[in-house]
Amino acid sequence: MADRDSHQSQLARLRDQVQSIQILAEQVARDLDQFITQQNMPALQPDRVWNADHLPSLIRGGGTAAEQQARPINGIDPRSGNYLLTLDAPYGSELAQARPDSSALHLLHLAKKRTKIPILGTVDGIDDNDLAASRWAVVVSAHDSCRLLKELTPLIMHRAQQQGITLNPAHLCFRDGETCGAWYARSNRHPRHHKAHWHTLPPVMIYPVREEVPQAANVWASHYGAAQGPVKPSEGVPFYLMLAGRPGPLFSGDQAYIPYEFQYQLDIFWAVGRVCFTDATGRHDWEAYTRYAERVIQFEQQNDAARYPRREIAYFGTKHPDDLPTHESAQQLITPLAATCHDDPNSGAGRFGFSQRLFLGDGAPVRYQEQSVQPVGSASRANLGTILTGNDDGRPPAILMLATHGAGLQEGTTADYLAWQGALLCQEWGGEGDNRREHWFTAADLDTSTRVEGMVAILFACYGAGSPHEDQFVFTDGIERPPQVAPFPMVARLPQQLLLHGSLAVLGHVDRAWNYSFQGPERIPRQTQSFEDILSLIAKGKRLGAATDQFNMVQAAHAASLVELLQKIKDGNQEITPSDVTNYWKARNDARNYALIGDPAVRLPFNHDQGV
Repeated sequence: MADRDSHQSQLARLRDQVQSIQILAEQVARDLDQFITQQNMPALQPDRVWNADHLPSLIRGGGTAAEQQARPINGIDPRSGNYLLTLDAPYGSELAQARPDSSALHLLHLAKKRTKIPILGTVDGIDDNDLAASRWAVVVSAHDSCRLLKELTPLIMHRAQQQGITLNPAHLCFRDGETCGAWYARSNRHPRHHKAHWHTLPPVMIYPVREEVPQAANVWASHYGAAQGPVKPSEGVPFYLMLAGRPGPLFSGDQAYIPYEFQYQLDIFWAVGRVCFTDATGRHDWEAYTRYAERVIQFEQQNDAARYPRREIAYFGTKHPDDLPTHESAQQLITPLAATCHDDPNSGAGRFGFSQRLFLGDGAPVRYQEQSVQPVGSASRANLGTILTGNDDGRPPAILMLATHGAGLQEGTTADYLAWQGALLCQEWGGEGDNRREHWFTAADLDTSTRVEGMVAILFACYGAGSPHEDQFVFTDGIERPPQVAPFPMVARLPQQLLLHGSLAVLGHVDRAWNYSFQGPERIPRQTQSFEDILSLIAKGKRLGAATDQFNMVQAAHAASLVELLQKIKDGNQEITPSDVTNYWKARNDARNYALIGDPAVRLPFNHDQGV
């Protein structure tokens, strides 16, 4: 009996070892694939016209008419006024089965799904609003210029003081031509040394820790002494992590970046945001980093309540003729939030004294749950401009909740993509094929009259936060690599400029936005719970990185369910339909691609206990 038990134990250990090797192999393969992508990027040519014409405007597969369920996806090409693409259920199922999550990522999603702690992110007993307990750090690319850290020094010192860190000024001295990695090695010697001396060193971490590019989040965290799971900051990795820098390479051989994929993985357990300010060529706008740092500090240190934003949520949603995506987002997201989140004394932002204003469609009344809801105005470009210029008292709403189409270019120069990708379509758009400049709100429309100090913006729109280089969930027959959607990975210009005009942070989509955010994979209308919770937590005064964790929980749940469906198909289950797989696949992608632009430790200045 003992020999048999020993044999079974050895077999179990062997299976575990095989699984570990498989996970490692899949991770290496994925990292190599991304490395090849980076090496194949062309040299940066700002004036070259770049195009995404090989991105299909319509993806069709087989199946009956009932199975097709072809649906436009949010996103409009501003030059043609046409939809970016349409996806049907059978083809979506094929894509999902062709690109399953790696075992490592699947285990990560399962760990998040199984987390049963009573608070978000950190282990029980740690107040995630208390930076001394939850901690904060900026993460920079080891290959980036240390000028990035120099420009962010005011914010680094500010956050260090809030954490009780006693800094030696010599630790924040930078040498000309030095990289962030060289500075880190000179100042900290080793990541584990940083862990042991946290309260005397600058809260700065580097990516990658070693020379592997790209580097998975779990590998990165392990170098600092932490494993992925509920966060215990004293183990080596703070809860709030502000990535600083570009999300991808500008040219072949460029390593000075922190990829979006790393941000997505890290954000599953940690509270992650990104600051990235670029010029018309996609390179760093160095002074912009200092401007944002100084604005955050100034806002957090002021005590004049008259300069705070209005305790208000402005809801803004377009509703275009014969346009299903915006009809759904207007009727199933914006209207329910505005109509219900301010009346319940037990939940929602209304319990913290937040009022609301609704700018919807053409401004006409709409029916919701047998009641007439009257917007205060239309979702016009002029009204959006009024919201962003501080209304009639120079004070913006504390929160802007917006849903519309985002711009996705099919061709243009680097400057065109940086200026237009993620621009917001307003109510003036008349439908497919209509493409006038006055239909769009872009970063160029923010000027000296803009008043958004202290505002938090949530932009439900394609590319509202940024764009990858390659489409992350569209593959076509005969094409080995995914279609390219932009010259290089980028953070959208509009959120960059909102931050520089005083906004604390912007939550939006990288890549396309999907209506599964408020319908779920089961396509049940008006599933606004995640948005309700996020709005409530922001209004309550939660730090943004913690307040937005709902989307990470949703991502983990959908990803785990998708893997289960795919396994059933492999096992021969004939009851799984293409729609089942497609819905979970798209819902997972939708939740994954939310990204916070800005410092994840920022928060609204309202104390809900004192009613300030």
